[in-house]
Amino acid sequence: MKCPKGHHFDFAKEGYINLLLQGHSTKYDKSLFHARRELNDRTKLYQPVIDCITHILTANGSPALKLLDAGTGEGYILNQVDQQLKEQGIHSDAVGIDIAKDGIRQAAKTYRAIDWVVGDLANVPLTGQQFDGILNVLSPSNYQEFNRLLRPGGQVIKVIPSTHYLKELRERIYNTSDRSQYDNTKVKTLFYQHYPAVQSQILEYIVGLTPTDLALLIDMTPLTWGLNSEERQQLLNHSIDQVTMHFEVLVGQTN
Repeated sequence: MKCPKGHHFDFAKEGYINLLLQGHSTKYDKSLFHARRELNDRTKLYQPVIDCITHILTANGSPALKLLDAGTGEGYILNQVDQQLKEQGIHSDAVGIDIAKDGIRQAAKTYRAIDWVVGDLANVPLTGQQFDGILNVLSPSNYQEFNRLLRPGGQVIKVIPSTHYLKELRERIYNTSDRSQYDNTKVKTLFYQHYPAVQSQILEYIVGLTPTDLALLIDMTPLTWGLNSEERQQLLNHSIDQVTMHFEVLVGQTN
């Protein structure tokens, strides 16, 4: 790839491009992204979220959409949205970006039809006013950058956890402390500050888990990062056979 100033950037053999200006360390590693991909394949963990995003994107009847998934991880959700759009006859041109190189590498090896970029949301290395929609699913946001990247009338679709999200895990990890329920008030307030006319939708559903699924969920969620090996094993021994998925989908629009 070549930037307007003439700098050249080579694609990695897996098919992604690294546009980070400096190295970054992150707890989101190869094992986490592998667990998330496998759990999604086994349980369709985020299918209602994917369906909701696709419905929002198709509501205006546009025959073509250019999308950015900001904080794409291993790319599963973006790929599913991209496929659903194309199945409905909509031309989808999709880009996924994440600071975690392990996630982008896995995405590029698996989903060849999408452009994958290692980059920082604090300074997104992409030209402005080129995207119709930005997806931001369970990931930090940078609204100044989002607004720069979106075309006039473009949408930000942000998915955040709501009160009962993974409550079966939270109740066992945090017991009766304040962290046993998720509070998204600060995240929502910031979104409304940037996009006053917000559309909001709640998604709540139950996903059944086998013991293997539970182990994968424990491996993929940041909720368990503070647990030692004994505490993780105790959580596995609880034999949790279902988990609550509870999200709020926020949709904002640029002027």
